[in-house]
Amino acid sequence: MNLGYDGKVALVVGGSEGMGLASARSIGREGATVVIIGRSEERLTTAAASLAADGVTAQTEIADAENADSIDAGIARVLDRNGRVDVLVNAVGGWESAESALDFTDESWHYHLDTVVLSAARTCRAVMPGMAQRGSGSVVNIAAQSSERHWSVIAAYSAMKAAMVHLTKNLAREFGPSGVRVNAVRPGWIMSESQRRRFSSRVPRGTTDEQMYAGIAAEWPELCWANRFGTVEEIGEVVAFLASDLASYVNGALWSVDGGSPV
Repeated sequence: MNLGYDGKVALVVGGSEGMGLASARSIGREGATVVIIGRSEERLTTAAASLAADGVTAQTEIADAENADSIDAGIARVLDRNGRVDVLVNAVGGWESAESALDFTDESWHYHLDTVVLSAARTCRAVMPGMAQRGSGSVVNIAAQSSERHWSVIAAYSAMKAAMVHLTKNLAREFGPSGVRVNAVRPGWIMSESQRRRFSSRVPRGTTDEQMYAGIAAEWPELCWANRFGTVEEIGEVVAFLASDLASYVNGALWSVDGGSPV
């Protein structure tokens, strides 16, 4: 299937691992020029090598989306080098947990605001005006299933993912008439590298993904109708489609990729 990426430049912010890297891989396989942005030179180098092994040549750019000056300068370098950005994927995200929604400190709320919402707002601000001037472009934000669920342990993260959903809808409405589409993917329980690192600190060494899922499902039986964790590759394929010309009439959509759930 030809998704129409030939000649296009795709920028993946948070592309050094996880869902961002998987999105870069899926888009790059379709022929786009891929640029991945991240904070760690070491992780970017590893990610680029991983993509190269799959036949995808990726440019790398060191920048911190949680820092306005850093990400503005990084995207300026990308634009200077490539002349344009046709596709933007915002895959930056991290979260902290607490026992109660009232346990999150001001610092934690600000952390989630910077990581989830402002990181996406900054990158959109940097590239969407150029898309609108050309009359085409596509943005995909990685939101979360939890934007519609209410788990106190990740209340700050979930609230900011809900804010990202509203940002997506507002941008879609404003820029849709200019030919720029903005959509969001809402992943469910995805076993990414960062997720595995979190689990590994809480479960015995050697615990399999299946065993970890079973432990969670015992507490929440209807967690996922597919009865398993999803993979970052499954997210990347959906992102690649949503950002492509084949989804040309999809704008302001929130695509759940969660294996089926009661949400």
